[in-house]
Amino acid sequence: MKLKKDTRSILKDTLLLFLPAVLIVGGVIAIFYSEEVEQEIELHRADERHHIDLHKKMIRGELKSILSDLKFLSKEDEILEILITDNAKFRKILSEEFRIFSEEKGIYDQIRLLDIGGKEVLRINFEDGESYIVEEDQLQVKLKRSYFKETFALGKEEIYMSSFDLNIEKGEIEQPPKPVIRFGMPLFDSQDRKLGIIILNYLGNILLEQFHRIHSNKQEKYMLLNAEGFFLDGPMEEDEWAFMYPEKNTRRFETSYPDAWPQISNADSGQFRNSIGLFTFTTSYPLLEAIERMQAVAAGSTPIKFDLLKARLNSWKIVSFVPEQLLISGSEAFLKTLLIFYLFFSVIMAFGSVLLAKAAVYKRISLNTLMESEADLAEAQRIAQVGSWRWDIGSDLLEMSDENRRIFQFAMGKVFKQKDFLNRLHPDDLPRVGEAIQQARQGDQPYDIEYRIVLPGGKERNIHSKGEFFYDKAGIPVSLRGTVSDITRRKQIEAEREKLIQDLESRNAEMEQFTYTASHELKSPLITIGGYLGLLKRDLDTGKPEKAESYIMRIVGGVKTMKQLLDEMLELSRGGRQINPPEEVSLNKLIDEAVEVVRGRLTEKEVEIKIAPALPMVTVDAVRVKEVFINLMENAVKFMGDQAKPLIKIGNRTEDGETTIYIKDNGIGIDPSYHEYVFGLFNRLDPQLDGTGIGLSLVKRIIEVHGGRIWIESEGLGYGSTFYMTFVEQNNKNIRKEKSDEGDSTPCLAR
Repeated sequence: MKLKKDTRSILKDTLLLFLPAVLIVGGVIAIFYSEEVEQEIELHRADERHHIDLHKKMIRGELKSILSDLKFLSKEDEILEILITDNAKFRKILSEEFRIFSEEKGIYDQIRLLDIGGKEVLRINFEDGESYIVEEDQLQVKLKRSYFKETFALGKEEIYMSSFDLNIEKGEIEQPPKPVIRFGMPLFDSQDRKLGIIILNYLGNILLEQFHRIHSNKQEKYMLLNAEGFFLDGPMEEDEWAFMYPEKNTRRFETSYPDAWPQISNADSGQFRNSIGLFTFTTSYPLLEAIERMQAVAAGSTPIKFDLLKARLNSWKIVSFVPEQLLISGSEAFLKTLLIFYLFFSVIMAFGSVLLAKAAVYKRISLNTLMESEADLAEAQRIAQVGSWRWDIGSDLLEMSDENRRIFQFAMGKVFKQKDFLNRLHPDDLPRVGEAIQQARQGDQPYDIEYRIVLPGGKERNIHSKGEFFYDKAGIPVSLRGTVSDITRRKQIEAEREKLIQDLESRNAEMEQFTYTASHELKSPLITIGGYLGLLKRDLDTGKPEKAESYIMRIVGGVKTMKQLLDEMLELSRGGRQINPPEEVSLNKLIDEAVEVVRGRLTEKEVEIKIAPALPMVTVDAVRVKEVFINLMENAVKFMGDQAKPLIKIGNRTEDGETTIYIKDNGIGIDPSYHEYVFGLFNRLDPQLDGTGIGLSLVKRIIEVHGGRIWIESEGLGYGSTFYMTFVEQNNKNIRKEKSDEGDSTPCLAR
């Protein structure tokens, strides 16, 4: 009987020791795992937002290129002659030019020119990588087709864009299915009489292939939807283009993801997580966004017109879906490690609990053994950096484990009260901790908080504390018990990780944008060279070299443009780093050297330049910074316009303790909406002027690699522009305290 009673006592004491320990450690492990999962999900969120934005930029860039092609073809000299006189000679020339253009581009299924009666004047077909001219007896009348009616109804410089669908031939869907988007413009003579239209049938698979390339190595699902929620591109090929097939018209996004569609359809962009995974989406208005991108031109350029309502109705949804399992897949290895630790701890704790229980029942464990066990527990807390504490509300005494005392640097063996703990808190966190204790006391929410402490000597540590109030039979709180852990290192790692993620995202975005834009910009001069070489060969073969000189000049121009692009892209790649040792140099000396480089252009335009006489000393890569001033002065001369007395002023000013260098001109100015745009890669305000759109991007990179910043101030067209730049404080020497007086500037008239 006694043995049975002892066994029950041992079992009871074992459970009393074992269960709380494993539950507490299990709770801590659950918290660690939960935080890891949340961090992984946040990484997925940022990654998906980035890729969705890349998809949208790709679509906008592709359609901008198409609209540029449409405007380029509509300006061909022979078009109006053909539509007015039906001249066979000009029709043959124009047909061949269109054929070469179609074959070089390789993205248009058909290029059509139609007269006011809807009859095709010429048509170029593209098949199997080759373009050919359709014979006259095979040309068709498209008077009743919707794209002809809608394009012909437009006004001058207006553009038509059809919906994204499958090509129809003779009332049936062409086989194999061919996704197309039609673009058109009406054509007018010099008296604004409408003569016909031009239509481009864009091969939609080109855009879809680029859509796939952006996420080809990712496991997430990316979808392109039309305004009604039908799949233009989706995870299941049989669901795509369902709106073209009556028997499939129920296969849409709403059917596959009924809980997600209401949020996606009622907002332009967003991100949310539901029971099945993470959805990220944005809305693309392809025609509207492409035209707005092309509208970045200087005053005097003819704007492209469009119907805003129709442009907004013709929208696409870009959606990414990350299944719930994929969201947390990266945390599984961490979970396995935690579970192994938990199992090991549970085994150790179970074994220890049995020993302690036996000691309590049979009194066989000496005081030394008990002290050693307590030391082991303290060591475990030290290793885990987790301490325990108990605040007795009645006496205000604060009991703490050794690890708790070590974390807070409280003396061992000394009695402390709650006020001693509060004195350790960071002053900014004191109200928040007090509020958390009060809310936990009222039962509004658990006591679970992160805060900072200030140790003797001023060193700060980050602490995570959890606790629970205990009550007497009357329901009055008698104590607050809990744990603390030093999470300073974890906070540092999280901050470093977040910064690394941001740096990587920024670098990836910049590299992807650079690669994509450079490929488009380099393609244009190559097409020009190839096209005119073909025309030159044709004319030489037929013994008609009348236009040879014109073709050669255009080829030379294309070569010059490509060389300039390659040279400036090389400069841009070098602009992101210092390639010369920093040296202390006078800005006046650097600017004087820059003026000598551009003196020819200054003299040609009769530009007067005024330079403040006492600009500061800076410690910089002198060669790179001189390039900044050369670029900015050349930019000022280029956009001087018809100014009767062109003037450039260079000086400095000091505001709020910061010294700023400025370059001010009285040229044509820049609309405020384009102040950030001009620093973008290949962005040009006036495509008619010389340049590639790389210069200001290079300037921005050079300034930023020196730790400074650059911006523009201009009231708009006709008010001139001022470029401001700063350098980091440690680079500036002998900064003047007062604002620079323009009257003290040294004038220099480059004539």
